[in-house]
Amino acid sequence: MQDTLCSLTFSSRLAKELQSRSHQFSVLRLARNETLYTCGQRADHLYLAIDGWVKSTMVTRCGKSCLLDIYSRDDIIGESCLVGGSRHDTVTAMTAARLLKIPRSVFLDIVAEEQLVAECLSFFVRRNTEQEFRITQLITSCCEKRLARMLLYLGSRHGDEHAGNLYLRQRISQQELSEMIGTTRSRVGYFMQRFKKFGLISHVPNTFLAIHEQRIHAYLAEEG
Repeated sequence: MQDTLCSLTFSSRLAKELQSRSHQFSVLRLARNETLYTCGQRADHLYLAIDGWVKSTMVTRCGKSCLLDIYSRDDIIGESCLVGGSRHDTVTAMTAARLLKIPRSVFLDIVAEEQLVAECLSFFVRRNTEQEFRITQLITSCCEKRLARMLLYLGSRHGDEHAGNLYLRQRISQQELSEMIGTTRSRVGYFMQRFKKFGLISHVPNTFLAIHEQRIHAYLAEEG
């Protein structure tokens, strides 16, 4: 949780610096379900989310879709361009979204100029480590606990914290959750009903989901 907060702090600072130079960049406007880039496309740019929500997915050789991550305001997207080559994922808008399109060379110049190189490296390494941890959970945890951990992750990354709860405003479908934890949509629906029954989550007006953080942590600490 602390690592996530540190990442968010740096992400916000970097976003503020990039937005102050927004006149240098193109603004892309995506409609819901419109693609930002696709797997195999040449990787020359990063993107900064101004508003809206987008998701990164990868399709396995057998055709199964895996949702890697979800991005919202102030998030950096497409950092794989920093090593060149082609994209390994596809990014699609979940809602209408606006993004700054930032050439790789310009991004690197800004990071160097603002003396953010070390923090930038730490940010991307930490984000990669978080993703590796989530992948590890696909192998070592049961589906129900994978979902609980994923809800905590999404709440800490994209939710609003108040009185010990994390409030997610943006709707995330059961299909999208199933693609994040490697199970079926029907099982996600079953687990969500169980979480609601035991007070781990709840639905409140004007919010997709209220996540009761301490209760989920206690549940995850249980054996089995």
